[in-house]
Amino acid sequence: MATVTEQHDYRSTPEALWTVVGSPDALSDWHPAIAASPVSDGVRRTTLVGGGELVELIVEHSDEDRFYVYDITEGPFPMRSYRSRIAVEAADGGSRIVWRADFEPDDPASEQQMMETFAGIYRAGLEAVQDRLQGETGSM
Repeated sequence: MATVTEQHDYRSTPEALWTVVGSPDALSDWHPAIAASPVSDGVRRTTLVGGGELVELIVEHSDEDRFYVYDITEGPFPMRSYRSRIAVEAADGGSRIVWRADFEPDDPASEQQMMETFAGIYRAGLEAVQDRLQGETGSM
């Protein structure tokens, strides 16, 4: 089983940060690689910029605890048992997003490459959140 974890600290409050990333259908609002992310009946259909779609089951969602968990059930990646968690937590002087995934690549030889791919996708999203917050406040 492969594990990828990326995190980023922000100067905004956890509550303010959760308003940006907390709704599973808002992924396309802040992640530059996501063209659309509608949710219906607990299933998110994530359309990738440039083509491709992921079908993701929203397994758990808590506004109170500021996290959600989702499984990729269909998509272009050669893997199985993908489960990811996006969480916002308090951090010194602000907040932090922790984005973690566990998955099993179909080909064990591709594990490192897939881990790097997902880490890059997560970093791009977390940096885009930073850019969005800076644009909204001019000082985050």
